[in-house]
Amino acid sequence: MNRLAAAFAIVSCLAVPAIADVVFSVSDAGNAQLKISYTTTGGDLPQCIALRVSLSDGATVAIPHVASHLAFNTFIDWAYSNAAGYGIGMGHPLAMADGPGALTASASVFSICMCVLDPSGNQGAGPASADPLIILQLEKGTADYTDITVAADTLRGPDSGVVGPAGPITSNLSLGPIRLIPGHPCVHATNPSYGQWVAVGKPESWCNPRQCHGDANNAKDKVGKLSYYVGFGDVHVLLAGFAKTYSDPSRDTWIAADFDRTPDRVGKLYYRVGFDDVNILLAYFAKPDAQVPPDCNNPQPAGR
Repeated sequence: MNRLAAAFAIVSCLAVPAIADVVFSVSDAGNAQLKISYTTTGGDLPQCIALRVSLSDGATVAIPHVASHLAFNTFIDWAYSNAAGYGIGMGHPLAMADGPGALTASASVFSICMCVLDPSGNQGAGPASADPLIILQLEKGTADYTDITVAADTLRGPDSGVVGPAGPITSNLSLGPIRLIPGHPCVHATNPSYGQWVAVGKPESWCNPRQCHGDANNAKDKVGKLSYYVGFGDVHVLLAGFAKTYSDPSRDTWIAADFDRTPDRVGKLYYRVGFDDVNILLAYFAKPDAQVPPDCNNPQPAGR
């Protein structure tokens, strides 16, 4: 297969307007493994995904990766580095961060590039959701934790990091920093919120270190001409769950708006999202980044 043909499958789509959403999530898969997943909300399906991952404090990713979704079977950077005899499904999706080519050594900053082709080499589409999209094995650095940032890799794809049949698809990138303590839950066991996190089904949204300060969507939202951790996107999540009956995190994703991480009284009943959560959102709405600290899941949070 011509290694450039797959690359053109991405590049040819970049000028078309976005028409759907892809929501990525990052979580601890245990055993020092990092899981990246996605769901779609607009009906369009990803064909190619390009991500840039950064790990703090000297932590690195091991090669090869642990596992990835079988639908994403084409790795452009591997084809670039191993053009002779390349076939669909060969290689891995880990790539160099600063140029084309497959990742060949452990790195703290790296890219993930993966596409879908059918057996004839024609462009296909991935599933509506992938849990996981990919699982990575991490190697400990200079600290017991690593802060993970996942962004779109604009070297290989559009600003959203996702291309679909009609062009770029909007996404919630960038994500993080999200603190992972290898082998431990993202909400530390000594954190005052740990018991509540377990009680509501360990929602991944609470892994966001700014969630308790009103950042429900783990992304920056535009307010006026600037972007903030707490903005209108977080308001929408709160409104979706206000005074609603809660069941489980996979169905009731608005649990991300339970900023105080306790049931709140609304009228005569208690709900996960109530007036105390509204007050937290208002307190941090459109505040500068430095005023929304990433301390929600620390062993000893700095406070709200």
